[in-house]
Amino acid sequence: MVFVEWWRIHERLLSLRIGTRGSARVEKRRVEYRPGMKWWNKDLRVFASVPLITLFATLLAVILTGIFVLEVFVTQLYEGPGKQFVVSVPCLFIIDID
Repeated sequence: MVFVEWWRIHERLLSLRIGTRGSARVEKRRVEYRPGMKWWNKDLRVFASVPLITLFATLLAVILTGIFVLEVFVTQLYEGPGKQFVVSVPCLFIIDID
């Protein structure tokens, strides 16, 4: 609560300093704003994004699982040539994803 109150005071001081105090009263509405929009229409737009969010969350889980499986394979099971270099392969995949 202390931080929130401090921030409100700081926000007022900043608005006075840069000359935007009271600008919300003269602010224009966006062109896209429709005052007659039904409540369920807004919720429908939010729920429409759920399948896309689920798709990307699943894709992320598959990629991370693949990286972990590769890391376990390299560190625990691989005994071939260049083992000391192959251990860093998962790090290279992580760098490429970013």
